[in-house]
Amino acid sequence: MHTDHIYIYIYVYMYMYSFLLSVCAYAYVCLYLGVVVFRLLQ
Repeated sequence: MHTDHIYIYIYVYMYMYSFLLSVCAYAYVCLYLGVVVFRLLQ
């Protein structure tokens, strides 16, 4: 059992998790700005 592969899997998992978090945060901010602009235009 090689421990190096485990560290690689953990690193890839953390990278993907942080990428998904950043994408969700970006989408949430865009949605929030869209709602604010929509309310201002009304």
